[in-house]
Amino acid sequence: MGGPTSRWCVLKLSSTRRWKSGRDFNRLSRTATARSEAASTALGGSVSGYMPFGTTEVSQHESAPMINYIFTTEGILTEQLKGFFDGWPNPPSPETHLRLLKNSDEIVLAIAQETKRVVGFITAITDHVLSAYIPFLEVLPEYRGRGIGKELVAFMLERLSNLYMIDLLCDQELQAFYAKRGMLEARGMMKRNYDNQSGSPFPSSEHAG
Repeated sequence: MGGPTSRWCVLKLSSTRRWKSGRDFNRLSRTATARSEAASTALGGSVSGYMPFGTTEVSQHESAPMINYIFTTEGILTEQLKGFFDGWPNPPSPETHLRLLKNSDEIVLAIAQETKRVVGFITAITDHVLSAYIPFLEVLPEYRGRGIGKELVAFMLERLSNLYMIDLLCDQELQAFYAKRGMLEARGMMKRNYDNQSGSPFPSSEHAG
């Protein structure tokens, strides 16, 4: 999401059609509570700031590495963020990616337990009153097809579940993926400043001044 494309759609989370009434997330949260201490230990302290709720391990295949999910950038290094923004002509650097994550209101990171590499992420910006927007969801190409994207979206929607509206933009072929998460198709508009695709050279607060 967020990359250069000529086909976009807008999807929103219906306030009356939340995904499966939280049943799937309740399953995840029970797993998270039971395994949070083990996950923190398994990462060897390289990623700190764990929340008691929401750190879990998920493996879709026997041969797949275990994946830990965290909600903080504390302890995350730029070396762990290589390979993202796949297909972008002028992608943000790992340093800019880390700045992006730190400046987001909500994040969920998927970390491969064996390598401690960040293999997927999702972000949201919100006014914490009524609305939120999800600008980025990405899983590294070699880790796709293992359900990591589904887990990232599930965790993020739960973290934003107290808000009235949750919106995002996506390519048309991804509509079905988000529809399964309880989101609805809608219309929207967008603008892209491609000169800034690799990241703004200054913080937004400086620009506002």
